Amino acid sequence: MSCGISELTKRPLFVHRGAILVEFVMAALLLATAVAAISSMVLAFVPQTKTTKFRKDSVLLAQALNDELSNYVAENRDVVENPPGNPAWHLPGDACGDTCGMNCWALAACVHDITSWLPVRFRTDYAATASYEVTIVNTNGAMIRNISIHLDDNSSQTK
Repeated sequence: MSCGISELTKRPLFVHRGAILVEFVMAALLLATAVAAISSMVLAFVPQTKTTKFRKDSVLLAQALNDELSNYVAENRDVVENPPGNPAWHLPGDACGDTCGMNCWALAACVHDITSWLPVRFRTDYAATASYEVTIVNTNGAMIRNISIHLDDNSSQTK
């Protein structure tokens, strides 16, 4: 039994239809996985910019300040024995500002300059300034103190 060229051309190339499609999809998935793995490794070693570090540190400092201010809940300085702050209920490093008066309560409704509260590294690396503003908002008849924290990166202005 000899097999001629005409008989070879009559046979189908693939017995199972769609085999090439499955192989192509699998190859594409493997390639996509490899590309994703390599790009994540490359991005993991990209150094952070100074602005990115400032933003990350600012979020952590704002959260720490918010946690610290949650200790200053009473304006009446006689309510608690040994209240936080010196003088009582005064946030350490709070310059109070012109509208607050001297030795103001940490949650007095005004703008509080707390630049000296910032860590030294934060002030030197970013020339950062910090303040928080307390406003009183009427919410359904209850007077609520709203705190807005401001951290500014002034390092680009000092160069």
